[in-house]
Amino acid sequence: MKVLSFGSYNIDESYEVEHFVRPGETLKALKASRHLGGKGFNQTMALHKAGVTVLPAGAIGEDGQIFLEAMKDLDLSLLKKISGPTGHAFIQLCQGENSIIINPGANNSITEDQIHRAIATCFPGDYLLIQNEINNLAPLIHEAHLRRMKVVFNAAPMHEDVLSLPLADVDLLIVNETEASMLVDTSDHLIEALQKRFPHKEILLTLGEEGSVYLFEDVMIKQKSMPTQVVDTTGAGDTYIGFFLAALINGVDIKEAMKQASYASSIAISRFGAAESIPSIKEVHTAMVKDQLHHLPIFAGQTITYKKGRFHQDLPVFDEATKAYVYAFYQSGLLKWYDEDNASLIKKDITSLDLLETVKLLAYYIRQGSLKKDLFAQAIQDGTIKALDDHLHTFL
Repeated sequence: MKVLSFGSYNIDESYEVEHFVRPGETLKALKASRHLGGKGFNQTMALHKAGVTVLPAGAIGEDGQIFLEAMKDLDLSLLKKISGPTGHAFIQLCQGENSIIINPGANNSITEDQIHRAIATCFPGDYLLIQNEINNLAPLIHEAHLRRMKVVFNAAPMHEDVLSLPLADVDLLIVNETEASMLVDTSDHLIEALQKRFPHKEILLTLGEEGSVYLFEDVMIKQKSMPTQVVDTTGAGDTYIGFFLAALINGVDIKEAMKQASYASSIAISRFGAAESIPSIKEVHTAMVKDQLHHLPIFAGQTITYKKGRFHQDLPVFDEATKAYVYAFYQSGLLKWYDEDNASLIKKDITSLDLLETVKLLAYYIRQGSLKKDLFAQAIQDGTIKALDDHLHTFL
């Protein structure tokens, strides 16, 4: 299963300012930078970094060679180059918020022939991911639907012409609060208005620092945002979308997919830029595991007791929160097995460990001494857990 990511490619000119420029005002920027962007490019890179197969499609201009270099690990056969400029975006950044002006350039050069060729590379069950930054969306949506692909439409930026698109052929509609308000022509009781307007369509509503909401018929799932230091929100939504879809493709349920996407987005907004701020899947998994340390009783000064006996017979008495945390470790694949008889670390496939073995393993590390939160977090960040009695100096 793959994602055909058919979208926009923009060269982003970003300017950090004290306030958004007012009519008639000339404002000196505090800082200026140039980045690769466009919602199509950003979401393509998010999917790629999240570990799924993605096929980028769209158009760049004569000044767009840098995109080809950035995506050199991907199949670029559906990305055409035209005579003319690549899309450009002019971005004001102020206290973590942004204001954007777009010149579409090559993004408005999508032809129906290019659409035919792109859809022909896909199979039923593959995903089409699109945004509202390219032309000819209607035939693109229609052809993907006829091929029984799963059509995901991020209706951004929102314009009135979105209402004329074949939205009935869209399987998952993704909007933020502003876009949703324009779509249903009201900001009052927004969730109810969306459910009434699209009673049988999957909707993912992103709400910035308020989190996100998934809607489908009578199902509603909420996900909070993850606290972080906000630096630049430019690529937040694109990061969320890429990691959300990647999680679904990998068999994760909606609630867990939203959680993973929220972690990815929180990392992205703590960095400058759009595509370059997108984390790797390993960074996201590490952040998720580390965050659970805050809820683990042994790091909150509480006591865990053990039954007497040999190591392989010791069973720690964990409460439910700790058991859940241990199981998250088991699933994360970050553990190495400690061979007590030979007092050495040996590699063992994490999938060959059952939950009981994992509990024993964590119990062993705890028994070695004072297992401090910061040391354990560092061990996670390094991608492995080590026997603290032999390797404590590594973490100091």
